[in-house]
Amino acid sequence: LRTLKKDKGEVLSLAFSPDGKRLAASSSEGFVNQWDLASGKKLTMVHDRKDEWYASRAAMVTKVLYSPDGKQLFSLGIGVGRQWDSETGAEADEFADFGIYATPKQVTLRRTDRGADQPAEGSENFPIELYSSKACDEIGMNYASYYGKWDTLPDFDELNPVKQGVLNHIDSEHLKGVMLPYLKITKKNGKDHRTQHPSALTLTGYLKVNKAGDYAFSLKSNGPSRLVVGSKTVIETDGLKDREARERGGVHLEPGVHAFVLTYSAAGEPRHSWLDVTFPREFVRSLTVGDVESSRLMAGALLAQGKPEEAKALLIKLHRGGWPLSEEDQGSVEQARMRIRRLAGTESPTDRSHALGLIESSLVTWPMLRLDPEFMV
Repeated sequence: LRTLKKDKGEVLSLAFSPDGKRLAASSSEGFVNQWDLASGKKLTMVHDRKDEWYASRAAMVTKVLYSPDGKQLFSLGIGVGRQWDSETGAEADEFADFGIYATPKQVTLRRTDRGADQPAEGSENFPIELYSSKACDEIGMNYASYYGKWDTLPDFDELNPVKQGVLNHIDSEHLKGVMLPYLKITKKNGKDHRTQHPSALTLTGYLKVNKAGDYAFSLKSNGPSRLVVGSKTVIETDGLKDREARERGGVHLEPGVHAFVLTYSAAGEPRHSWLDVTFPREFVRSLTVGDVESSRLMAGALLAQGKPEEAKALLIKLHRGGWPLSEEDQGSVEQARMRIRRLAGTESPTDRSHALGLIESSLVTWPMLRLDPEFMV
């Protein structure tokens, strides 16, 4: 029907107004534009940021969306959310400053853009396409933890795990949660006795390959480790002294679902234990902060409209399979709840401000708490 001329920069998001008369677009350079579709006339919004610092990657506006009545247009960027008057294009309000949540937290799995054959980086906002079952219906990996110390990796299928389950978030924080405690403290003759218990870990899952190709992986660890993809051992660190040989490996994969097995034995004290894996970017599922925040905003709007089931569907996706909460996460929520009540019960404005900040950070970490009446009260 029409060809609309865009500004320079990559268009990251489009949104039609509820009445279908206007189209809004946001760009990688921070512009928020709006067109009248009947005439094709463009109404250029004010640049989201003009100063030099925001001329960089942080200027991105990753999402635009209209309010249900079409009177406001919302833009979500890397670090800030803004509200615009859709009739005049005037900026009305800065409704959110994402602060430390603007940048994905650094985790064990990382994502980079350095060359097609370079490993990818990952984070909560760039999750790896690893699944716990061959049906690929649950993001995550199956884990099994064992007590013991081995010079070379044993056949863990012959051993009984001390702890096992599904690891939905594959990052350094959650990896620590599935590793067994290195020190055991027991009472003997009224005194504490500490004993060292080295442990090992196996992670099994499935990679979904859409395009045939040669894929490069990287694996770094302080102890014996092995990475198997499909039927091939891609990286084997046992007994190898050459650093490059220890860290990188490649495999040819055809389209389909391929088994993924990572085996690791911790060496030394826990503070010296580390496991670092990188993937090709083809297995990194991009989810920007704007996507996350727009889902949170939409869930809030649905709740206000009395549509809790639709809101729940959005929030569960943000939880990435982490709902219902694990016992550990539930304990953390209870601690946060008690701290919020304590801070909010004082006369100090600073304490109350901290309470509001803790509420916000809790809702970012556990989006489904939005549906918990006790927490929201």
